[in-house]
Amino acid sequence: MKQGLLIGAAIFLSLCGTAQAEVGRASANPGEWFLGFTAGGGNVWGSEHEAYMKGTSSDSRPVNFDEGDFISGGAEIGYRFEDPAGWIDRVELNLDLGRLSRNIDRDSTSAFFALMEDAGNRDAFGVFNFFDPQLRVDGEEETTQIETRLSFKSLLLDTDDHTLVASVEPFFRYQNTDSLTEVTRSSDPDRNYGRRRDDIDAEYYGLQVAIEMEKPLSEKLSLVGRASAGGYYVTSDIGSTAQFLSSSATSISADGDEWGGRFGGALGIKVPLFYKGASLTLLGTVDYMTDVATIDHIPMFTRPPTEPTKAAFDDQIELGGKVGLVFPLR
Repeated sequence: MKQGLLIGAAIFLSLCGTAQAEVGRASANPGEWFLGFTAGGGNVWGSEHEAYMKGTSSDSRPVNFDEGDFISGGAEIGYRFEDPAGWIDRVELNLDLGRLSRNIDRDSTSAFFALMEDAGNRDAFGVFNFFDPQLRVDGEEETTQIETRLSFKSLLLDTDDHTLVASVEPFFRYQNTDSLTEVTRSSDPDRNYGRRRDDIDAEYYGLQVAIEMEKPLSEKLSLVGRASAGGYYVTSDIGSTAQFLSSSATSISADGDEWGGRFGGALGIKVPLFYKGASLTLLGTVDYMTDVATIDHIPMFTRPPTEPTKAAFDDQIELGGKVGLVFPLR
């Protein structure tokens, strides 16, 4: 029910990393600057943070931070050339801020194996009943994303029936993820049996190309859409601190890098506002990235004891929408 309400609300209040506040014709006249704002939210799937797994290779059962919600907002400023500079019709600079949240709240015995592995507590296997039905796993994960994008746009086609715009867009994204996983017992909720705190810092350097279209449906309403594709290079630094019962906390740090692909789309409507040249867009959006930074906690008995928890990369999809307001600076 919550997910359905979020997706419905996202059509009015959401932002996707690949969508722009201005799609199709520019609101500004040639030789003018324009300014835009966005706000939003939606749902996210993937980028499975494998917080813990059962400790045998024949019965591995991950309990993941694999689904959550995001809210975001942003601003853009752009300029439409009076005399196009070569193929460039206008330039836009975007800044997007996002916050992604995921939670785990379920009964499980899986957490202990990975927690003890990180903390070096193999002896505890003989002193605790890991199949106690009262064991409970709780986890929360918060991710902050900051993305800036520079768009070089060219008007390919402009007729009474529709408009096509091509866009080349280098982008940079910074990601910081903090997560806390705790194991408790329902009969003794104040006692902490296991805890792990993870931290991820990642930087994405990428380039994507897009095609945007606008088709008038009436004098006051237009259909707008966008499709984009590109690639990026990502580097990440991770840190993980684990503690089991009264043992000393053990910290692990690592780094990694990967190449990934990014694909996005948007479809919605655009309406003019009372202020001359201003417009409002409502879009449903999707943003898919093949490699997003996460942490891989490998289960016990499937690797040498010296192999550490490591940086990992997994795919992620954001589904939502956005509302955008653009007006010329006159």
